[in-house]
Amino acid sequence: MKKAILLGAMVCALGMMTACNGLFRHDVFDVVKHTFNNGSDTIDFNESLWFEWDTMYWFPSKYSLEEVNSIVNINSYWQDVGDRIVFVKGNRIVHYKEYFPYHETPLERICFNSDSIQVTYREDALFSIQRISNKLFVLNHVQKQ
Repeated sequence: MKKAILLGAMVCALGMMTACNGLFRHDVFDVVKHTFNNGSDTIDFNESLWFEWDTMYWFPSKYSLEEVNSIVNINSYWQDVGDRIVFVKGNRIVHYKEYFPYHETPLERICFNSDSIQVTYREDALFSIQRISNKLFVLNHVQKQ
């Protein structure tokens, strides 16, 4: 019984430590929403994201899976045609999120103010944030000065 209690306490402590260190983040949407809700209308992904990356791709849903795979040039499995944001470090996908157009359930999502593919490099990843609703934020690339 004492071992079970001790083990439970250790698991809880480990969970709290990793959560406080930010290891359990949700996705880029949460970072954008948090930044906007804290009074900023811009976000610099170079400083705001919790993972290492060098190139970000935004693919609107009109691009096929074959087009996405040929542009990213990394063999990966994509589920279906939908908007997607992909972060790459070297030749490896380090984070991605797919947004599918489900009409019955509004999604929490970000999108870019473009219907074409957007490629952004880490050192130039500054975006203005426009809140459409609590579930939709539109990002526009801003030139760093």
